[in-house]
Amino acid sequence: VLFYGEPYTGKLSTALETARALTCKGSGEWSCGCSSCRSHRVLDHPYVLMLGSRYFSEEISASAEALLRSRSTGARYLFIRALRKLTRRFDPLLWEGNEQKINKLRDRISDLEELIEKFYPESPLPEEQELRSDLEKINSHVIELSRLIPRETIPIDQIRAVRSWVHTSSSAGAKVIIIENADKMGSSSRNALLKILEEPPEAVHFILLSTRKAKIIPTILSRLRQYHFPLRSTAEEGEVMEKIFRIEHSEYPDLESFFLAWRGVPVERLRAQATHFFDYVWGNSQWEPEKLEEFLRDKNLSLYFGPFLQELSKVLQSRVRENEQECTLSYSSLDRWSQAIREALLRFEQFNQAPDLLLEGLLYSMKEMKAEQ
Repeated sequence: VLFYGEPYTGKLSTALETARALTCKGSGEWSCGCSSCRSHRVLDHPYVLMLGSRYFSEEISASAEALLRSRSTGARYLFIRALRKLTRRFDPLLWEGNEQKINKLRDRISDLEELIEKFYPESPLPEEQELRSDLEKINSHVIELSRLIPRETIPIDQIRAVRSWVHTSSSAGAKVIIIENADKMGSSSRNALLKILEEPPEAVHFILLSTRKAKIIPTILSRLRQYHFPLRSTAEEGEVMEKIFRIEHSEYPDLESFFLAWRGVPVERLRAQATHFFDYVWGNSQWEPEKLEEFLRDKNLSLYFGPFLQELSKVLQSRVRENEQECTLSYSSLDRWSQAIREALLRFEQFNQAPDLLLEGLLYSMKEMKAEQ
C-alpha cells in the first residue's frame, strides 16, 4: 500500500499500527497483549523493517521534553518509539555487505539501546537530574546516528537486503517493510523494489510512505493501493500537541512549526519572508532588496531553504483561495508557479545546488511568469 499526503499527517503512525495488526497473534485488537503486540509497542518486532529518512532529531527532542513534563507511561512509550524509529534503521540485515559504514557506530548503537531499556514502563524512571543526564547522552548518540541515514535517497543495497529477506522462509507469520519517503529512491532502488512488487512473496507486506506521490514511478504506483492522508485541521493539530506532546496549542500555530522549532528553524520569520516574496511577485508591494539580501546571507540558509519553500507554497495556495473570484492568473500559470517551487526544492535536495542562487532564480522566473499574463 501507499500512504501519501502532507508531512505531519500520521502516515508512519498508521503504518506502524497496520504492521502491528498484520503480525498480531490474535485478532488485532488495540489492547491485545500477545508477544507480537508487546514487541510492537516498543518498536522491537523482528519481522518489521523500517527504511528511509525522517525528522529523527526533532521528534526525539520533542518526545524527551514530553517525558520531562509528565513522566507518564504514555510519555515513556512515545520517547521509546521515537528513538526506535531511528535505531531500527540500523538493523544489521539492512547493512549486510556495508558493515564498515556502521562499525564505528556500533558502540553508540549498543549504548543507546541500553539507555532505551531504562525507559521501559516496568523500570523505575530516574530522578530528574539523572534523567536529564541520560537524555543528554541520548541526544549526542542521536546526532551522530542521524548523520549516517541518507536523507535524499534509499540505498540500492538496502532494497537488495530486503529482497533477500522477504524470500527467506519463516514460520513466524507476516513480514512488514515500511519505506518512508519512498519517492526519494533512485532508479536502481526503484527497479529493485519493482521486481519484488511484481511477484511479492506470500505474507509479505510493503507500506510505502510519501509526501510527493508524483515522484513515484507509475509502474510502482500501479501495484499499490493508495490512501491519501489529508491535512489535519487546526483543532486536530492542537489536540496532537496537547495530548501527545503535552504542550499548549497556543505555543505553536501548527505541527510543522512545532517540529521545525526543535530544528532551530524560525517559522514565523520564514512565513513573513515568504509573504513578502509572494507579494512582490504578485505585484502587491514594492521590492525591498535588502530583505532578500539579508536572507541570502544568513549562515543557516541551507537549513531554512526547504521550510521557506513550503511556506511559499502555503502563501500561494492561501492567496489564490482568498482571491479566487478576482484571481488574474490562469490555472496553468498557477501550476507553473507551483512547479517552479517544487523544481527549486528538487535541485536543492537532490542536486545540492546553492540555495541563494536557486532563490534568486525562483524570484525572477516567477516574476517573468506574472509579466507574461
